[in-house]
Amino acid sequence: MINITTDHNLNHYIPPALQEIIEKMYEEKINKNLLFENVIQDPLFLEDPLAHIALYTDHGVVHIRDIARLVLELLPQINGVLIPHRDNFRLEFMKAYACLLAYFHDIGMLNTTPFGRATHAEYVAHEAFSPHYDEIINMIWQHNVGGIPWKILNFYREKSIKVEPQIMIRELLALAYCHSKSSVPISMINNTINLQKQMHYCLRHTLVEIFWEKKIRQLKSKPNTIKQRELEEAEAQYQQLKHTQTTDTQAKILAAYYEDFAHQSYHWLTDRTSANLIEFTEDVLDTVRLIRSADAMRQRGTALKTSGDYQIFIDQCTANAVYALKMGANKLFLLSGDRPINSAEANLSSVSLTPEGNLSFAFYRGEFATKEATEKAINSAAMLIGDIQADVIDGFYRPPELAAETGNFLKKNKKIFILLESTEDNMNFTPALRTTLIKGNPALEPLIKLVPSLQKVPAEEKQRYITAKTVDWDTSYKQQILHNIGQTGHKVDSIPLDGGFDYVKLFTLETGQVLTHAGDYAGFVYIPLGLGLKGIPGGGYSMFEVSPWIPLGSTGVIRGDIRNATIVAENQVDILIIPKEIYLKHWHHTYSPAEFKQIIHNYNLGTLSHS
Repeated sequence: MINITTDHNLNHYIPPALQEIIEKMYEEKINKNLLFENVIQDPLFLEDPLAHIALYTDHGVVHIRDIARLVLELLPQINGVLIPHRDNFRLEFMKAYACLLAYFHDIGMLNTTPFGRATHAEYVAHEAFSPHYDEIINMIWQHNVGGIPWKILNFYREKSIKVEPQIMIRELLALAYCHSKSSVPISMINNTINLQKQMHYCLRHTLVEIFWEKKIRQLKSKPNTIKQRELEEAEAQYQQLKHTQTTDTQAKILAAYYEDFAHQSYHWLTDRTSANLIEFTEDVLDTVRLIRSADAMRQRGTALKTSGDYQIFIDQCTANAVYALKMGANKLFLLSGDRPINSAEANLSSVSLTPEGNLSFAFYRGEFATKEATEKAINSAAMLIGDIQADVIDGFYRPPELAAETGNFLKKNKKIFILLESTEDNMNFTPALRTTLIKGNPALEPLIKLVPSLQKVPAEEKQRYITAKTVDWDTSYKQQILHNIGQTGHKVDSIPLDGGFDYVKLFTLETGQVLTHAGDYAGFVYIPLGLGLKGIPGGGYSMFEVSPWIPLGSTGVIRGDIRNATIVAENQVDILIIPKEIYLKHWHHTYSPAEFKQIIHNYNLGTLSHS
């Protein structure tokens, strides 16, 4: 059993007792159902293990905690960048609501059959209007989770809503259904009338009806790849359902909560009479955007596991996905298969949003044992990026008419770029990946940018670089910077003014802060623009004062190794950060013996500065 979380941030928004109730009711059962000793009894698993939900990425306890953690991390990042700016009061509501959606969004994975997978999103909405939620609703109400009950009670007292407050809480939780991009496309999130209709459709129809309607739509969308008999059988099954009383079953369930479902249910989504309610609805919908994006950006890489706790990793020989299937404590079976999404997920080091609101991807490996395996890894990565970018970028899309009605934010009228970090073992991986992505979707060409790798950079230096200011200097200022650096002896004549300053950033190191630690990976070259740095070398050598304008840390970058000194700020100092790849490509120029002799000759003649 997984221990109850000790994430104090999450505990602030969802009481630990409520977390425990939800996890025991749903996610712990998902994990248990998909343990190896259980799935080997499932004929569907034995028929095709790779197609079974047991080998899907995790949808259990760890997954929902990860998404809850991620929404708390992402919301401050996207506030004012990808969504209109909110004050802290509104953000607190959105954080709590996002955590609740995170905890409920995948409970439909309890049903491990293909039917359950196809209707797992709709199950969330149906479950919100079942007695199973009674204890959950009461606890949310009693604890005033996220101030949500208080907000709703105020709307009720103002007569802005047409349902009892606790029923509106059920409606809010049922919106976890919207995490599914296939069931609820972004066009519905952008149109509250259509979203209300979709929620009505979902709640009025049984899961069986929804399943067959989905299946028929899917079959009709691929007319060249299906057998006519399969479509005819699906339509016959659906027609048979329409003659039963299944829809009436849903009507009876909803009658316990509504006197007039059509007019009361989700009325608040489309009501435009109350400014406070309109603001509330905007917060709800942007929280839904957030949960969709967080779900797409879930943890992968070396932490990637299935719901049955089987590790998934990528084979460097074949680029296939490998599943480590555990049976008890003393048996382990390694199952390999050509599952492009899973293999790419296992190779994905990180997917994140930059402070500028762009989507960044980094992969562990770019080089595999054979050319064919490398090409497979590239194609798999392109497939995964295509899925994630569609979820995230489309998730924050607003049509012009809707954007015009919202407040200002950084990306209101700007594109979200896709940043591909290079892989150090194969510098051709990301250029080839970019080409593959554009071939599959030409519209992505102006959005994809290749950027230096930050994968091995120590966390402190990486965070400093991410938050630093990108330099945007004119030609004359760049020339002056290079002149100052050249005065220290660095060869600057061949440094291009265009590419040489790509991804170079500027930041201020405060007194007492450590710039680099001896023994850390050398991922940047630093250039101090003034005095204030002290160096503490390894090997027992004396401390030294760092002179301005001399590239610092270049030796570790050039030799591709660790740093040999710790650098500390004794005073505040501005520093340029040059990523390793940019330095090696544009800044790393050495003198030939003849050039060096001429420099020394000029120095001795006094034509080169002695300072």
